[in-house]
Amino acid sequence: MPLTASCEAMAKKTGTNGEAFSVFRKMNSVPAVAVHGQVFTKRHIVEFILDLAGYTGDKPLHKMTLLEPGCGNGAFLITAAKRLLATRPPDVPLPSLSTCLLGFEKDAELVEQTRRALLEVLLAHGVNQATATRLAATWVVCDDFLAMRTETRFDFVTGNPPYVRQEAIPKELVNDYRERFSCFYDRADLYVAFFERSLEMLSEQGTLAFICPNRFTKNNYGRKLRKRITEDFKLTHVVDLPEASPFEPEVLSYPGIYVVQRGTTESVHHVLMREASPEECKGRWRRKRPACKATSRIIATRHGFRGRRNGPPTPRNIFPCCVGLRAQGFRWATRGPAAGWALEWPPAPTTFTSWLKIRSTLSRNCCCPW
Repeated sequence: MPLTASCEAMAKKTGTNGEAFSVFRKMNSVPAVAVHGQVFTKRHIVEFILDLAGYTGDKPLHKMTLLEPGCGNGAFLITAAKRLLATRPPDVPLPSLSTCLLGFEKDAELVEQTRRALLEVLLAHGVNQATATRLAATWVVCDDFLAMRTETRFDFVTGNPPYVRQEAIPKELVNDYRERFSCFYDRADLYVAFFERSLEMLSEQGTLAFICPNRFTKNNYGRKLRKRITEDFKLTHVVDLPEASPFEPEVLSYPGIYVVQRGTTESVHHVLMREASPEECKGRWRRKRPACKATSRIIATRHGFRGRRNGPPTPRNIFPCCVGLRAQGFRWATRGPAAGWALEWPPAPTTFTSWLKIRSTLSRNCCCPW
């Protein structure tokens, strides 16, 4: 859908040239118009998310399926296609790859742009023109992902779902989404509905990896989605990006990366990235190990997936394997529900130190990935 004149002016003012601007917006001048604006994910972030999800060359990708809902310019699809073609065994016919990738996008212009990019990737890997054209057309569908009714299940669901405030969505669609998606309630952003629907489409061993705003882990409108993840799935990776902008153009959306599978949360990989630069994505995570079970419960709780977010864990079940911390006298304390919880650290027992300020000390004395 082309940008309206008012949105084009706004986009140019922010330096995006009308190509991609944060979320759907409701125009004061044209109240009935909701504008489709995309925030595209930087390439190295896409590579990083696919690595976290496990869509890597050491697996038989030609036997697996990947879905990108709301694919925009196809950032995830294009990168996945390169990995798929690079690892395809010579005896696997190219037409059989038609079911390996699937992306949905409502914007017809972006659909054509993504298909052209996929066509270039296919031709670069020696696929003939006719087969490449058919595969590119099959892999990208011009349709509304949330309107799709199918029982198909996927091994991987990855992407950057659209950030659309409820006020910018036509009322009839809001009512339809409320009826069909139980987690889409209160003032939920559209990405909550995308998250819920994507979870439903996971296979038994499937993995979802999304980059999206972290507000659903804190606000009331994310309560049902958090409960759904807690009860029916397991949180395996959390990447905090509070100050980073992993998007093109640069926008401030307080994003996080969440990797979810079916099962019960036990071990959570967690890391904080300040810049999310290519160097940080390549090196920072690979030095981290999975957290112990007690620490994983804390990580899940801090991100809204276990119990009350501000409830301090008890000293008896904290860091059972972290002898270094307990030997130094770390203990939990709280200053009330409004202040949340903190670590109390002698030799100044009356001083409450914030979580981030003691990160370096934790990393030196704890076996878990702070």
